[in-house]
Amino acid sequence: MHKSKTLYLVRHGQASAGTSDYDRLSEQGIRQATLVGEHFRSDGIIAPSAHWSGGMKRQRQTAGFAHPDARENDAIAVHKGLNEYDHHSVHTHFEPGYLDKRDANTDMTNSMTIDEYHTIVQSWINHTPFHDAPYTGERFTDFEQRCLNAVTDIAQATTHEHTALYTSGGVIAVVTAALSDMPREALTQHIWTIKNASITTLQLHDGQLSIEAVNDVTHLEKHDDPSLITYI
Repeated sequence: MHKSKTLYLVRHGQASAGTSDYDRLSEQGIRQATLVGEHFRSDGIIAPSAHWSGGMKRQRQTAGFAHPDARENDAIAVHKGLNEYDHHSVHTHFEPGYLDKRDANTDMTNSMTIDEYHTIVQSWINHTPFHDAPYTGERFTDFEQRCLNAVTDIAQATTHEHTALYTSGGVIAVVTAALSDMPREALTQHIWTIKNASITTLQLHDGQLSIEAVNDVTHLEKHDDPSLITYI
């Protein structure tokens, strides 16, 4: 009989959209990450005893601010399968007019509308670029499989009953979509709804992953500060 394991998929805190380096936490993102750690150390919560992160700066920073002791002891493992998709590569090929309007010194994510985002991601999922330049980036189907493989690999390899995985919204969305048989046409909206510093809980039992909770931010909402609820 296999012992059950709990995996917490934590989205990184708010990143620095609209700056020259999106891939780092904003001041609000640092606060969110710290509150994730406080939540895991709260009474009545079974804290994760193993910590994993993707290789991206914002993911590693979130894990480090949430678990400073693990960071200081170099006890946060890195699995690049938890990395987000390359939004620059995707936008370059799947956003209409991107090549004409991009600014090399700023990140455009901050000014993107929800409709524009849905158009880009759906085009990437369907692999229908808006120009003829060859696309050499990661295809959506490969991204999806990479994410599933990473989470499954960690779940099966860890000897701990409770493990935290610090990752990104796209990763969490495609994993939970796959586990819930979500239609592809609903996926773009699902990706957009995954909040910064949210906790998605999975269970591994008898070798099978299942969803216990998705996109939980009660640990942020209890502070009665609407600015803690962010999406970028």
